[in-house]
Amino acid sequence: MDFVHDTLADGRTLRGFTAIDLYTRECSVLRVARGVGGADGAALLTEAGQSRGPVPERIRVDNGTEFRSRALAPG
Repeated sequence: MDFVHDTLADGRTLRGFTAIDLYTRECSVLRVARGVGGADGAALLTEAGQSRGPVPERIRVDNGTEFRSRALAPG
């Protein structure tokens, strides 16, 4: 799971949220928009869990500052 970002030639920015199943190498979640925040990420994970079946007990993420969000906190 990661947030990614890029800048277009005209200076506008895009953010993306991705979640990859490391076992199957399948992209479970991919959303790109002008802004994607923690609440969006939590909603996308919930939606993926509802459409794909059981969700993992743990999700591995890097230690980037983008995951310091109460919306993504366990519980």
